[in-house]
Amino acid sequence: MNTDRRRDAVLASVDRQRRVITQTATTLIERRLGVLSVVVHCFDDLAAEPYLARVAPRAYARGDDGFEAIAQLGLAAAANRATRVLLAWDERRLQLGTGGQFTTISDGLVLVDAVRVERGHAVDWRPYTVTDQSGPRLRWYASDHISNAALPAPINELLHRWRNTELREPATVLLQMDIDGYRFHVPSVGTSTTDRPGIVM
Repeated sequence: MNTDRRRDAVLASVDRQRRVITQTATTLIERRLGVLSVVVHCFDDLAAEPYLARVAPRAYARGDDGFEAIAQLGLAAAANRATRVLLAWDERRLQLGTGGQFTTISDGLVLVDAVRVERGHAVDWRPYTVTDQSGPRLRWYASDHISNAALPAPINELLHRWRNTELREPATVLLQMDIDGYRFHVPSVGTSTTDRPGIVM
């Protein structure tokens, strides 16, 4: 596969996950099932099928434990040899779960696209409101696309660990993370990779 076709395949795979994440976030809220926790979607820019895996954090307590559980997702991305990640989370869930310092709590879906060899990132902020007249209905507002926007501390640490960790035995790391309660999904060959993008209720 030539360079242009490979790049197009990677971008199409990322866009596919973006659409499914948004659809799933809507379904979760409208069915009162919860919201998205932080999930890392791993991609390999050089592979014929770029989408490698998605990983969701272990259960965690609010505060420092939440910070560490989320930041350690960067190690999972490094162990999966990801050259690109797409991070997704519900902003209210992240703020409440990590006990960060904030004056307001925003309702919105955040998507962060980052490449390992580059130091920047792109953020999509997708605000929403929920009405509950005859059942919860989610209304999306216009998205903001921001290059190198400021990120919450655990997300910065996640990206740092991903970009700065070289593992000699990645399989051992992944096995231990699985034992610790991190949730992995690796698409099967020949099946859809857009079924459920790492849902954590």
